[in-house]
Amino acid sequence: MKHILLFVFLAFFGYSANAQFLNTAGDIDHERLNFGFLLGIDRGSFTVVKQRDFSTPGSNPFSPDTLQAIKPMGSMGFSLGLLANLKLNRHFDLRFTPKFSFIDRQLEYQYNKASDNKILLKTVESTFLELPLLLKFKSERQNDVRLYVVGGVKFVTDIRSKKKKADDISYNPDDDRKLVKINNSFLALEAGLGADIYLEYFKFSPELKLSHSMNNIMKSGEDNIITHPLAGLFAEALHFTMYFE
Repeated sequence: MKHILLFVFLAFFGYSANAQFLNTAGDIDHERLNFGFLLGIDRGSFTVVKQRDFSTPGSNPFSPDTLQAIKPMGSMGFSLGLLANLKLNRHFDLRFTPKFSFIDRQLEYQYNKASDNKILLKTVESTFLELPLLLKFKSERQNDVRLYVVGGVKFVTDIRSKKKKADDISYNPDDDRKLVKINNSFLALEAGLGADIYLEYFKFSPELKLSHSMNNIMKSGEDNIITHPLAGLFAEALHFTMYFE
């Protein structure tokens, strides 16, 4: 992650502000509507909301052990997609960036037993189709670089939902992977910053962005050893995305 932040920092400040414009990226700034594609590296996790009595001995009817802690564990993934950018005026663009995101999120459960500590790691597997609609505010161009901030909302749906339904039909209670379920679709907020770097024939834009689901995404009606101590789960992610326009 340090290398990613360093790359973004260099992209922001690695060019002289006093030099003359060198590249036009194919005169992209004169186009009302332009397109591109994106590649991303993502780190997904959960914000965990626990029941008040989650650590009370005997509070979980599915386990005789006492739960000490529930910790979200970050997991790396990747994304790829397309970009449609509509120029509103000199400083504002409207961006639609549909993409496929492949991220697994994990939860670590720490139980206390009479003789030792027991740690269980549960993985929530997802393949998301994300449909973000974002507003981009751009600074004045300095040399071949223009800085920007971006924010908006996205609709997220799990394209593995049909497979999950098939899995439910053949449910095996000993299969821990099926004990944590999230809603098939939800809304999330996104905000971040980036830099447009103008090259001779195209524009390259590294971007760092955070996202957080607006509502609890844990599926209701699922009560088992893993979900009983939970009051809610919120999906969060750190996205490092490279746009090519």
